[in-house]
Amino acid sequence: MKSALLLILISIQFLAFSQDTTFYGRNGVIIENKANALTYKIIVMDKDDTNKVNSKFYYPSDNIKSEQNYSNYSEEIYHGTNKVWYETGELKKTVTFQNGLEAGDLVTYWKSGTIRRIDKYKNGEFKRGKVYDSLGKREKYYDYYQDAIFNTEHGSLKSFIKDNLQYPQEAIDNNEEGRVRVSFVVDNDGSIIDVEILDSVSESLDEEAIRLVKSMPNWIPAKQDGENSRQRFAFPLNFQL
Repeated sequence: MKSALLLILISIQFLAFSQDTTFYGRNGVIIENKANALTYKIIVMDKDDTNKVNSKFYYPSDNIKSEQNYSNYSEEIYHGTNKVWYETGELKKTVTFQNGLEAGDLVTYWKSGTIRRIDKYKNGEFKRGKVYDSLGKREKYYDYYQDAIFNTEHGSLKSFIKDNLQYPQEAIDNNEEGRVRVSFVVDNDGSIIDVEILDSVSESLDEEAIRLVKSMPNWIPAKQDGENSRQRFAFPLNFQL
C-alpha cells in the first residue's frame, strides 16, 4: 500500500515537472487563465533529457494551432518536424529541422489539402522551391517570408524622418538629446500599430518619437506564403541639438 502511494506521489511530481501550460493574451502577453486567452501552450519535457521539449499551441477552440520540437528548449533549437494547422483543423505547414537548421522540406497546404509550396533546404540553406495555386497549377516562385517595407511612393524612410522629426521645445530648453529606440508593428494592411518605447531618453523626446512613428504612411505589409502578415520592427531615432 505504501509503495503504491509512493509511486503515485512520484508520478504526480514528475507530471508537474514535465508538463506546463501557459496562457497568452494580446501581443503574446502571458495571462492568468484560459477564459481570456487568444492562444495557450502546453510543453512536455522528455523524461530522460529535459532540454528536449515538445511544445504545442492551441486556438481558444482547443483545436491545435502549431507543434514544435526542440533539442534544446532554453536556447530555442528546433529538431524534428514542426507543424502548423488552420484554425478549422486542416494542416497548413510542415518543416523539418536538424539541430536548429532547416534540413529537408518546408511544405505548405491550401485548406483543401492541395500542396501550396515545397521548399527544399540543406543545412539551413534554401536550395530550390515550387509554389502552386489552389487548383494545383504551378506558379511563378515567390519567397516564403517577405519583409514589410516602407512605401517608397512617399520617398525613403530616412527622408521621411528627416522631414517630419520635430525637436520638442521643452527638450531644447532642457538641453535634452540622445537616442530613443522605438518599436512598432506593421499590421496586415500596412498600418502602424502597437508603438512602444524600448530605450527612453526623456518624456518629451519619447513622445516625439511615438508621434513621428504613428504619423508614418502605411507600409507595404510583410507576407508569409503569399499572404499579408504582421511584422514588428525596432529602430533608433537620434535627437541631437
